[in-house]
Amino acid sequence: MMPFVGRDNEKARLRALVSEVEEGKGCALFLGGEAGIGKTRLVNEVLGSLPQQWRILTGYCGIADIHRPFGPWEEILRLLHADRPSDSLPSSLQGIDQLVTDLMNEMADPKWPSVILIEDLQWADSSSLDVLRFLVPRIRRLSVFLCCTYRSDELTHHHPLWGLLPEWRRQGAERMILPRLSPQDIHQLVKEAYPPVDDPLTISSHIFRRTRGVSLFAQELLQWYQEGHGMILDALPDTVLEAIEYRLLRLSEKTLSLMEVAAIIGERFAYDIWEHSVDVFADDLQQALTEAITYRIIRRDESPKIAQTWYQFDHGLVRDVILAKISPSERKRYHRQVAQALMDSDSPDYDALAYHLAESGDILAIQALCEAGNHALALGAVTQAQNHFQRALEMAGTTHILRAEICLKLAFCLDPHDERREQYLVEAMQLADVYRQDAVKAWALYFLALSAQQHSDPQLFHLIGQVELLQQALMGDGEYARLEKALFRSTVPWPRITIPYAASMAIQGNMEQAYERISQIRPLAVQYHGYDLDYADFVLGFLSGHYQAVLRSASRAATKAHQMRQYRDATWFKTEELLFTVVLEPYEIEQADRLAEELHIWEEEAREQAGSTFVTGYSGLGPYQYFRGMWPEARTNLVECALTEKEQAPDPILLLAVDLLLEEEELALARAIASMIRPRDSEEIPPFGSIQALAHGIKAMVWLRLGNMTEAEKWLQAGLRQPTAQLPLMKGYLLFVQAYFAMLNHQDQEAFNYAHEAIEYVHQVPVLWYEIALLRLMARIVMRDQHVEEAYRYWDTALTMARRAHFRGIEGMIHYERAIFGPHSSTQIKDLHMSCRIFQDIGAVRLLNRARQVYERHDGRTNAVGLTARETEILERVVQGLTDREIAQDLVISPKTVDRHLRNIFRKLGVSSRTALATRALQEGWL
Repeated sequence: MMPFVGRDNEKARLRALVSEVEEGKGCALFLGGEAGIGKTRLVNEVLGSLPQQWRILTGYCGIADIHRPFGPWEEILRLLHADRPSDSLPSSLQGIDQLVTDLMNEMADPKWPSVILIEDLQWADSSSLDVLRFLVPRIRRLSVFLCCTYRSDELTHHHPLWGLLPEWRRQGAERMILPRLSPQDIHQLVKEAYPPVDDPLTISSHIFRRTRGVSLFAQELLQWYQEGHGMILDALPDTVLEAIEYRLLRLSEKTLSLMEVAAIIGERFAYDIWEHSVDVFADDLQQALTEAITYRIIRRDESPKIAQTWYQFDHGLVRDVILAKISPSERKRYHRQVAQALMDSDSPDYDALAYHLAESGDILAIQALCEAGNHALALGAVTQAQNHFQRALEMAGTTHILRAEICLKLAFCLDPHDERREQYLVEAMQLADVYRQDAVKAWALYFLALSAQQHSDPQLFHLIGQVELLQQALMGDGEYARLEKALFRSTVPWPRITIPYAASMAIQGNMEQAYERISQIRPLAVQYHGYDLDYADFVLGFLSGHYQAVLRSASRAATKAHQMRQYRDATWFKTEELLFTVVLEPYEIEQADRLAEELHIWEEEAREQAGSTFVTGYSGLGPYQYFRGMWPEARTNLVECALTEKEQAPDPILLLAVDLLLEEEELALARAIASMIRPRDSEEIPPFGSIQALAHGIKAMVWLRLGNMTEAEKWLQAGLRQPTAQLPLMKGYLLFVQAYFAMLNHQDQEAFNYAHEAIEYVHQVPVLWYEIALLRLMARIVMRDQHVEEAYRYWDTALTMARRAHFRGIEGMIHYERAIFGPHSSTQIKDLHMSCRIFQDIGAVRLLNRARQVYERHDGRTNAVGLTARETEILERVVQGLTDREIAQDLVISPKTVDRHLRNIFRKLGVSSRTALATRALQEGWL
């Protein structure tokens, strides 16, 4: 082996990272560099000196053309469990949720530190990158040195790693780019080489000029000199590829032909697949192996494997050179031979078989690509599945028998907003009609119906009814069940369209029919352990106004989803349970706090086990934080979540984000988020799971606040036309918007009547949050007619409710509104001061700045005895017996400022001591 030179700093850094792992702190390194620069050699130099208790687990990303789902991670898990039979491997190979769980469990023991080495990350499949997205931020808590090598010269700004590498670096990972060797490094390489060469200084100078410090190229040229070819300098190869060509010229014709087949298999290849891909005697095969190893074409992979012998090319560039020598016709023939060997294998490799059949042009590739796509779907690797189905569709003719199913599955893999999705579904349905593939037709119609529901297609009910009849007829059909299992990874004992159908009926106000539909399938769910029916009860309960039923069904669904380890669904239902608890049972403070703590724990668990919660990167605690006055956290989990997730954000997140922004008077931003709430147009049928008439009311309120009365009127009237507008919650909110609309039009009596009627509806639910909002509005309305006592009665009632429910932000807003709309008095100053205190406590920076601006305007005004607002505040605290320092702390000013104000007060009121000042203030009624 060539001497290892020129990497002292990099080697020291890798050893330092290994030492951190030995101290119980895991770390991640992404090691980049151009092809042939020496990345793998550097890593192996460090890993070769590790103590025996270290586990070295290597996973390869294969070649760019074969994207095997979780490819390197599957190899790593097989190494971890090499002592187990293949049929007893952990459930990690069933999908990412279990995979990351097993990895976290296996890597947590500090007694068994591990190295996870992933080679050629530039070729990683998307599901493998997803595992890294999960693992890197948590690496510090594991006893793992995660090292990933990649070719930096193959990254463009379109490559996934382009954005991921900076993100991982921000999360604590290190990134190292290997430079080329220096002239001194090349000289040391030549000097330490064995057998030695004559005139090492001259030779090292020539090698550096030719190679520019590329490690592999330099070693190739040094080998050239050592073998006596370097006497004629003009004969030196000009590139590393040309140097490898010279190496290949030493092989016999038969060995080169066998190496071509190996190159077709991949950079690493199993001996038995290679053996069955070629038609030669065993002795000839062994002779070719010996020859290829002797000339450093391949080497045996010494890693422990499962009942197989593996070889790999000495470097990826060696394989590249061999592939370039193969003619197109030979390449197809080799691919067909490899595909046949794979088909004869006991453990089929779906992705490799699909790739080789496709490259050979064999018609069997269509079936193989479909199998590979199904396998990827079963693992949850949707992107890889999409790629397989896309290629299968390209190979299948317009009349191929599998084309309908391919179109169906390809549509399933696409984003719901992708325009091609509906095109593929229509084609699948039409072809299914031609070939009488009823199961394919049923599922194509199912997804078309859901799409129509989302887009409020007028043909919705006709389409859904057609789907239900077809699915009902196919219950028990093998093909129907096979497709359902492939698409959803589970089956249900009723037509899947029934629950969406019932929801659509409820949205149209046909509650009796909706409940009848659900009652028909309820007996079928006796032995079913899923939470689909709990979800149906949740939706129908909300649409029918039975909100306690919503709370109970959300709780049941959350518990079942958590038990089934469906972490994203579990956190979604727990978020809904917490939201409805805060809204419907606002005085149950301890219950809400307990649920919030439980949700926090579940979200941590979801991030640990599944990589994310139902809102990636955010918490479902946003609504709770909003009501409880945790303003910065609420803005993050409501407003930022809405802006990031856009239409994908859950409706409660969007709704409360708009409400928060309206409180802060960020109207343009509120308008932007309100536009994301479905439906898009006032004439649309609201889609499944939307907040229907409530959404119309929110949009109308935003337009009112923006001053666009025409647009507000349009949305308000559209909301009133919705069947669900008669539900107490919906009706109450729409009446609230009507009251606000009338107030802005100076129709105060009409506004008050609307508000009063709205409270009666809200009492039927009841929802304290809306009741407080209505009391605040009624106070403003009667205050316009100077009914001060009545206004303060409404404000005081709202304030009492907000305090009892711990709605801190709303409490601050009530104080602020009383100061703005109430009469000028010492009470106004107290309210402004209290609102500033609350806004500061809860971190509502924008509201605090607004309150302070109002306070500063009032600070220059004087009361009946000539005192400013600030002087009045200080006088109040003097009467209470506070010292200068205590007054300063209370008002967040310096003691010197307090002293200056006191001197002004003494001068204005003609007193000379604090005692005299307090006495006169009480006697004269200045406060």
